[in-house]
Amino acid sequence: MAREPQAPCSPTLNVKKVNEKEDITNETSKEYPSYTKNIRISGTAKFRDEDKAQDKNGRIDIDVFNETDYLKNGQYRKLWGEAPTFFDSATGEWYYDKPAEPDKKYIFDVRASIGEAWAKREVKIEKKEEDAQFCDPLDTMKIRKNRASNLMGKVRSNNTVNHQGFDYYASSGTNIKAVSDGKVTRIVNPSSGDYGIQLVLKINNSNYYAFYAHLSAIDSRIKVDTEVKKGDIIGKTGNTGNASSMTGGDQHLHFECRTSDPLGTGLNGRLEPNLIVATKFYSRDTTKNQTNVGVKKIEANGTETLMDVE
Repeated sequence: MAREPQAPCSPTLNVKKVNEKEDITNETSKEYPSYTKNIRISGTAKFRDEDKAQDKNGRIDIDVFNETDYLKNGQYRKLWGEAPTFFDSATGEWYYDKPAEPDKKYIFDVRASIGEAWAKREVKIEKKEEDAQFCDPLDTMKIRKNRASNLMGKVRSNNTVNHQGFDYYASSGTNIKAVSDGKVTRIVNPSSGDYGIQLVLKINNSNYYAFYAHLSAIDSRIKVDTEVKKGDIIGKTGNTGNASSMTGGDQHLHFECRTSDPLGTGLNGRLEPNLIVATKFYSRDTTKNQTNVGVKKIEANGTETLMDVE
């Protein structure tokens, strides 16, 4: 997605927070759910004086991706490349306006350059953790066996078979939490089908549903139409459904982000769970057999860790 620096130029790019409902995933990209009719991103590109002395024509380039649409290799579809709506090369101030479409989520990959030298992006957002819309469904976040084949997409059987969500490692009986404020819309208990005991949470102020599967129990206070708050304990992990034979490091919570519920099989109506959690996971190499590939973990504070397959 990003170009490598071609020269020692190192302008920095500081992007200001502009939308109330924005979701920041990491320091190299900014994602905006379409809560408003128009999206504006803005910031200031700061170039070193010695670089400006060589070439005064600083530049901003913006690549726009649509996270709603997946490519076959699990990457996002690039929609187009843009210049900012306004850019003052003297001050470095810029902004970009984008009409938002319903139910779409955009990624803006912003780069600063001067001459032919691309800047290392340093996108910093001041955002208090307690103000974030989403938290994690588990206290300890880990992908089962650290395998990219336990992420979502065409990641199983040498990248030929779909997996419909993320498998987060959790020993049976681990508390699960509501990832956001919302309302419980469906409970399957006793266990039924491949997913076993299940719970669905409709997330407030969004078109997203959080889906929890293979549970061992639902909290006795939780019923259909129960309103919950982010972080509330709503049940416990287990090995119900087609996870009944899984033990040790294969025990897990199957977790999905859905745009409607209930759903059939396949990826239709399902989005990457990273959209509705605080801790994100990505494949370390989408071009290889995902069973043999580890994952990259990005915590809410931006800390990145490369996890090797177990």
